[in-house]
Parts: sequence; C-alpha cells; structure tokens
Amino acid sequence: MTISRLENKKSFICQLCGKGYAWKVSLSRHIREECGKPPQFKCDYCGKRFKQRSSFQRHVTKQHFQKM
Repeated sequence: MTISRLENKKSFICQLCGKGYAWKVSLSRHIREECGKPPQFKCDYCGKRFKQRSSFQRHVTKQHFQKM
C-alpha cells in the first residue's frame, strides 16, 4: 500500500458529479450503480432511501434490529 492510499488520496474523479475515489474500482461501481440515479432501496421502518443494497442492509441491521 502506498502512502498516497494511506492519506486517502482521491485520484479517480467522477466526470459527472465530481465525487472522488481512491480506487478505480470504486469509481466504476459509483458510475454503474449510483451517479445520477435515484435511490432504489427504501427502509420499511423509517422511509430512508439508499442507492446501494449494502448500505440499506447495514442501516436496517444497525438502526432497526430490535424491530425485526
């Protein structure tokens, strides 16, 4: 791992929205799944919306575990 990665250098920038990433694969996922797209996952407990399934699942587990 290089020092620039440890310093969280964001070398890969989305040309559509300007969001930066340290890894090319993260930028590719952002463009494919997130950028300019509405959130597809909605929490049934609180109505919060998410663009990524993993973020949605983490939210439900951490915020609403006792309600499940």
